[in-house]
Amino acid sequence: MTSSIENYEYFQDDDCPLLYSEPYLYEIAERICEFCHEITNHEKPNMRSECRSACFSTDTFRACLNIFDTPISRRRIRSRHRI
Repeated sequence: MTSSIENYEYFQDDDCPLLYSEPYLYEIAERICEFCHEITNHEKPNMRSECRSACFSTDTFRACLNIFDTPISRRRIRSRHRI
């Protein structure tokens, strides 16, 4: 499997500045959308493109992030911010 960064031709039409400014963050966002698509493609066949749209700034992308979020990680984040 090649990475999104190596497969540049695939993303030439993508206007997402993340591809150029933060390529590794872009790669992580791509993987999140890919995994989310694998999980939900039987219900939503266009999940990957919906997840990627608007440079990963849609509610669909946030919903995909929530799939991989756990109550334990949310608790840790909240406890770090308590003073």
